[in-house]
Amino acid sequence: MPINTQTVSEWAESKLHFRPTAIQRSVLDCDTHRLILCSSRQWGKSAIVAIKALHAAIHQPGAEIVVISRSLEGAGLMLNKIGELAARIGLPRPNCEHSLQLPNGSKIFAVANSEKSFSAALVIVDDAALVQDDVIASATPAGGKLWLFSTPCGQAGLFYNVWHAKHLKDWFKVKANVELSPYASTVFIKQQRRLFPFNFRQDFHCEFNPVKGRRLEMSKEPPD
Repeated sequence: MPINTQTVSEWAESKLHFRPTAIQRSVLDCDTHRLILCSSRQWGKSAIVAIKALHAAIHQPGAEIVVISRSLEGAGLMLNKIGELAARIGLPRPNCEHSLQLPNGSKIFAVANSEKSFSAALVIVDDAALVQDDVIASATPAGGKLWLFSTPCGQAGLFYNVWHAKHLKDWFKVKANVELSPYASTVFIKQQRRLFPFNFRQDFHCEFNPVKGRRLEMSKEPPD
């Protein structure tokens, strides 16, 4: 059997017709045991999570992969996204509400923030700043891979602590603010800045607000 020499980003382009930006490519191709992505909204974080989970399942027969989302609905949406990608290359869609089993024996489980999960060889946490630390801890394997993906939300919790811990040298850290987003239009960004100034720098410039959560606050900035 020929050795697959494609990187994950090359595989995503050739098989899924996904065209990553340079920074998306760097995240896709990273296979370190500890990865943390601090990204703005509208950057394509969930798509990257889905691609990396599916690629790992396809290329590691018999692997068990856990994807943790902020809610039960989010877990379902994530599995749907993974299922849609799998269907593009002729793989069966999920036959369970929150799990996908591939013909090579690999399984992808999508679980919610409220669920304590079993550990797996690879754990990917989407919206990690909004997922409870003990949920992540229960799924984190000994010697396995843990990848955290999120937009900032407050100055507490595992995501915040890992991002700011300078002594954690084994973490590969990637920051992608709104200037690096291929999806956020200038009009959308202006609207968000005007409507939600308290959240804007956190949501789009990846700055951690001292108060966790979202505060609605209309800007006094005059209209364009």
